[in-house]
Amino acid sequence: MRFAITKIAVLAASCAMLLSACSPSAQYQQGQGFYSEQYSQSQVDALEKAGKVKTVAQFSVDKKSCLNYSAGMTDRNLVIPAAQEGLRKWYGNAASQISAKEEWYDNTIGVMLMNVLPLALGCKNLEVSENVLKVTP
Repeated sequence: MRFAITKIAVLAASCAMLLSACSPSAQYQQGQGFYSEQYSQSQVDALEKAGKVKTVAQFSVDKKSCLNYSAGMTDRNLVIPAAQEGLRKWYGNAASQISAKEEWYDNTIGVMLMNVLPLALGCKNLEVSENVLKVTP
């Protein structure tokens, strides 16, 4: 009996780890992410108060990747490349309000094949959106 409870606890902990391990960082999940190769967020905030920041576009893209076993790996392999893509497309130099939302399938077969099984491989399907900014110092 005790062995069965231990097995169930280990299985539940493993499932919880797999379900949450490859999620993006909290700031991206909450739509509060920031990215720039030139400026820090505090610099952009100060320049925005001075009227030197313009929102060029709102950009959104779907990104897929596997072997993401931590939030840091998901950020590096999915979220940051998506932010860079938006900056290149709209000639921006900063991105704010970066949001990474998980895309799930809602039919029964889709849930099994597209959601649960790929978790073991650290696969993630995200919709990444951002505000593309043009900062002029």
